[in-house]
Amino acid sequence: MYKEVNNFSFELNVEPSVFIYKHQLVNEHFVRPDYGSDYLEERDTQTTKKTMKEYSLGIGVISRNNFTENMSLYALVVLDL
Repeated sequence: MYKEVNNFSFELNVEPSVFIYKHQLVNEHFVRPDYGSDYLEERDTQTTKKTMKEYSLGIGVISRNNFTENMSLYALVVLDL
């Protein structure tokens, strides 16, 4: 979506994202006994390799001021869901 008013233009930006990452706690002594009575179970959980997926949808508005044909200044406001 695009709209122009005088030297300003407004655009709607929709940006879907997928992030896939792996995690494994390398130092098992990071989870200490003061973490609670089930710290050994928590240690096993954290030292097991996991693959995590994160899905995101960013919706934003770009407001652009066109100074010349080759130069502009813009501001971007995004809501990430």
